[in-house]
Amino acid sequence: MGRRLDCAQCHDHPYETWTQDQFWNMTAFFGRLTRLGWTGSMMIHFDDPEGHGEYGQGEKTIHPRRDREVQPAFFNGDRPTSDSQHDPRRSLATWMTGHPFFAEAVANRIWGNFFGRGIVEPVDDFRLANMPTHPELLEELAEDFRRSGHDLKHLMRLICRSSTYQMSGVPNDSNIDDQLNYSWSRPRGLDAEVLFDAISNVTGVYGDFGEAHTYQRAINLVCPDLHRLWFLDINNQIDRTVVTCRRNDLNLKQALHKLTGSTYREKISSQKGRLADYLDSGFTDREIIDEFYLTALARYPRDEESSELQSMITQHPDRERATEDLLWAVLTSPEFTFNN
Repeated sequence: MGRRLDCAQCHDHPYETWTQDQFWNMTAFFGRLTRLGWTGSMMIHFDDPEGHGEYGQGEKTIHPRRDREVQPAFFNGDRPTSDSQHDPRRSLATWMTGHPFFAEAVANRIWGNFFGRGIVEPVDDFRLANMPTHPELLEELAEDFRRSGHDLKHLMRLICRSSTYQMSGVPNDSNIDDQLNYSWSRPRGLDAEVLFDAISNVTGVYGDFGEAHTYQRAINLVCPDLHRLWFLDINNQIDRTVVTCRRNDLNLKQALHKLTGSTYREKISSQKGRLADYLDSGFTDREIIDEFYLTALARYPRDEESSELQSMITQHPDRERATEDLLWAVLTSPEFTFNN
């Protein structure tokens, strides 16, 4: 629903309308999750929608200040009408999807996915001190989403067919300083998984997720904790088993990894990669340049680019090293790493 209640966990929210009672009434909807124990700093829960059987009936939700058990209740204080054998989260889901907050949050999140920032940004931080930049736009998108029966494809189609989404990515003198009104399409960095898969495809080097996953793509990894990669961690990979927000901030770790990181170094220099195959097959410098431009950037190099790169390779004492430098430059270029 795009609202953050975490401040109300310990006390009534000092700057918003949320109370501590509302926080714990909402928490109680999840009280039937059975706690199994702790592993390090994480609590493990078992969730069985048919009931818990031998595992018990779940943990009671205790209000920390009132020191009493809390029963599930919606924001307005109403309680679900289901009996004790019915999972109260079903009532929560029905109430939540009928609430205006839900349509606003979904419309804002999908808008943020296509434009790199939400009408409310961060997309899950609706609050009085963080108002939408274009409230009429958000209201219209949310209302249209409700009228469509909460059809996500309809919402995506509406956004993608808009003139706003189809704006040029090249600013002009009148809008070059505009960061608010979507007058031009701002470049967005590729998601961690997409960028990693793109690097693997260009270099032709796979197998990062174990022998059993030789051709596994990072974008298909549902649980990233099972396949930890430093590249994905520092580029803000998210857990796709939950609805969350991806950070798009750049950091020093990313820059250092581009310079000396194993992802680039090992994939570029691999003897099983695309570059090694081109060199063994006797490709000319021009052919290698053309192939990597087409593979990575979906275009041929411009005449001046091709001439300068060929000169760079020719003047280098080590042709293999020079072509590796070429491939590294392509893979770290803004044209490759950003969604333009």
